[in-house]
Amino acid sequence: MEKVSIIIPVLRESESLEATLSSFAHDSYQNKQIIAVIDEPTQRSLDTTERFKDQVRFILNKKRIGKSNALNAAVKASDGDILFFFDSDNVIDVHSGDTLSKLVDGMRGKDVVEFKINVIKDSLVSKMVSFEFANANLTNILYSRFAKRKPIVGGAAFAMRRQVFFEIGGFRNFIAEDLDLGWRAFERKKSYSQIDTIKISTKSPPSLSSWFVQRRRWAVGTAEWFVRSYGSIFVGTIKNTSSVTVPSIFILFPTAVLGVISLFLSESLLEKFAIIFLALLPLKIPQITPVVFVVFTSVTLLKSIVMYALGFTVSLALSYIACRSIGQKFNVSEFAIYYFVYSPVMLVMFAYGFFRVCILRNFGLPDWKV
Repeated sequence: MEKVSIIIPVLRESESLEATLSSFAHDSYQNKQIIAVIDEPTQRSLDTTERFKDQVRFILNKKRIGKSNALNAAVKASDGDILFFFDSDNVIDVHSGDTLSKLVDGMRGKDVVEFKINVIKDSLVSKMVSFEFANANLTNILYSRFAKRKPIVGGAAFAMRRQVFFEIGGFRNFIAEDLDLGWRAFERKKSYSQIDTIKISTKSPPSLSSWFVQRRRWAVGTAEWFVRSYGSIFVGTIKNTSSVTVPSIFILFPTAVLGVISLFLSESLLEKFAIIFLALLPLKIPQITPVVFVVFTSVTLLKSIVMYALGFTVSLALSYIACRSIGQKFNVSEFAIYYFVYSPVMLVMFAYGFFRVCILRNFGLPDWKV
């Protein structure tokens, strides 16, 4: 029976920590250890450590050492064959049952696994974030079924074999430490799968300001990871998983679908000559100016309508499939907000991250320690 080490990083405190510790402590799988590593623990966290001191090993850091360092310290203190990394704002779905047994079964012959993650929808922000997680789950399914490998992993919840973790060098001091770890496993051709029998719920940022802080970190972290590894990223993904990576980009970034459709609907050279001809024609025949204006306006409007309708329909279909894949209800009006407002803002955030890192060479974040 393989031993499972559950590693839970905490910054100061977490509303879900007690429920999470209780779920793992009462899991029927016996060969396990639970390690919670807490940076700058609050009194609430200290009270939790007292209640669970007989079931959980706690590593308390009075000063913030950063998530990568905290996770590496927890792994060093563990001795499990399987390392189960689990963020403190997650909770195990009560219907999952025997979570660790399912984890061990799902990892047979696999090096890295991820899970279905639902977002607890208690605000408009959380409803938008739920589409992100649903779409990410759909990409996990594609990689799991067709590629058997995945270039990145989501840090919220994933498991990795101990020997793989040490073979690839553990967590490095990256803002997006999960992307970097997943990429190095991918480079070493480590096998990947998604376990569908374990369902996890997570909370989204509670406000727009906290969402902005988180997404800024994700954007800058992604850009930093890309800049440090872009050569191998291009070669590795194109050579090994391009058939899955390309559609995954469109699933994760619906606005990209609109961009591709606009390229297909762009004017050919012949159309451009026709436009120039029609634009100059009123100079010779002023009487047809209104007709030319109506033609121009109608064609432009029609192309815009077709472009947005196609983009929206394709993205809607993909998100519907994604939501169904994790048992999440699909709401068309909420998706419209996600597609026309949230997704473009998200894309702008990532563009900001790449501009900040690639152009300004600014890698630091005031609210994040690596």
